[in-house]
Amino acid sequence: MTLVQMKLAILRHAMKGQQGAMMSSAGVLGALVAAGTIYLAFLDGDLLVAAYAVWMLGWIIGPVFSGGGDETLRPEFFAPLGLRQHRLAAGLLASAFVGVAPLVSLVAPVSYTHL
Repeated sequence: MTLVQMKLAILRHAMKGQQGAMMSSAGVLGALVAAGTIYLAFLDGDLLVAAYAVWMLGWIIGPVFSGGGDETLRPEFFAPLGLRQHRLAAGLLASAFVGVAPLVSLVAPVSYTHL
């Protein structure tokens, strides 16, 4: 829980200046793509399957072009604290689901419930 709070604090402070504008515009673009995916769920055909394939490729290839994954909370930062490994791993996993990209990615699969 503490690592999630740390990640939220980091995101709150990062929402300033040029980085905040870029994060906001990426969130809006992602929301538009998620809305397009939901729209495709109401159409007949295989377009929804193609949209899910694009989402999958985006999550696989996207970090390669954007410079890697999110490394705001790295395990080596917490090694001196003496936390048990499984507790640290669980905290880092939970903090990985905090952010703009995971939020947008949770909205897109909502379209699957229509089928």
